Amino acid sequence: MIENNLIKTPKLDQFIEKMDDHISSFIQTKIEEERFLLMYRTFKNELRKNIQRGRFIDSDWTEAICCRMAEMYFEAFEQYESDPENTPQSWKICFDTSIAKQNNLITRRTIGNECTYKL
Repeated sequence: MIENNLIKTPKLDQFIEKMDDHISSFIQTKIEEERFLLMYRTFKNELRKNIQRGRFIDSDWTEAICCRMAEMYFEAFEQYESDPENTPQSWKICFDTSIAKQNNLITRRTIGNECTYKL
């Protein structure tokens, strides 16, 4: 759907809003996972802008992939919160290093790519 010359991304908008809610909660409770999620949300925001501006041939497919990647993050985070030892290793490393403040922007981006492709 196009509105004001921008392609609408309602599903991706919902995931980004959910990410914002989690980040706010993490900040209020001083949980360090927000370090990774901030980077991941920034990445999703940039993808959303490019989808909305029509920079992808198939905007519906691109939005669906972005949403699936966001779902994978939330699935992994829920697993990590309930049973960290059985969380897929790539995600466990991501969350562990965020909590320990042992990563920087490049590390978070690399780990994020690795998590998305291995889950």
